[in-house]
Amino acid sequence: MALLVAAAPQASHAITVSDCAGSWKDYLNALDAYYDGNVPDEDVTEVLSTGPINLEFINSIDDPENLSESAKEWRRQMGQRSGPPSDYDQITTARQGMYVCMYEQRLAEVQGVEAEPEPAAPAREPEPEPDLSGPPTIVASSLPWFTSDDYPASALRAERQGEVRYILTIDAGGKVRGCQADGPEGAADLESATCDALMARAQFNPATDARGKPTVGEFEGSIKWTLPN
Repeated sequence: MALLVAAAPQASHAITVSDCAGSWKDYLNALDAYYDGNVPDEDVTEVLSTGPINLEFINSIDDPENLSESAKEWRRQMGQRSGPPSDYDQITTARQGMYVCMYEQRLAEVQGVEAEPEPAAPAREPEPEPDLSGPPTIVASSLPWFTSDDYPASALRAERQGEVRYILTIDAGGKVRGCQADGPEGAADLESATCDALMARAQFNPATDARGKPTVGEFEGSIKWTLPN
């Protein structure tokens, strides 16, 4: 961000850290939240050392237009954010709030009027709850679901084979409650054999909703019926 710079002498009524105490507190709180209460020493040192240095620079500016434009630019940046909210956004916003306060307080000193209230840090938005939803999963001990004995006698006599796709409805207890099968044309016996085997043997861990609770779900798969040698 490009800011105007004025090389004016030190003014007699300089602002101090206490003039923007609320903004400094917001910044420290944002750092504390970001580091979960374990702010590195170098960050604390940076906050404490940056304040006097920036105040000295801002206190050297006596041009109201310079101060006003700088305050407006910092306030404008407080309303900008890319991506979803995060703890680091809070740090950036709080830092920008400090600069808004310092420039506006200095402007008020230069003009001899009361400054606007310190910009309040925006309320931290609650984090969304994790989505725990998931599809049914196979209970491995129930495998295999198909054996050579399941091959329909009518399909063997007709030398009929092919792939059958199926969709199972699994209840909240993990039981198969429904079966839809779709095989080659004229292969109703293979479709029936597919569902019969699945209804008898397939076992599942149930699907879960967004809160992780068991719920009804679907499972899709296929079986390729191949004539024995």
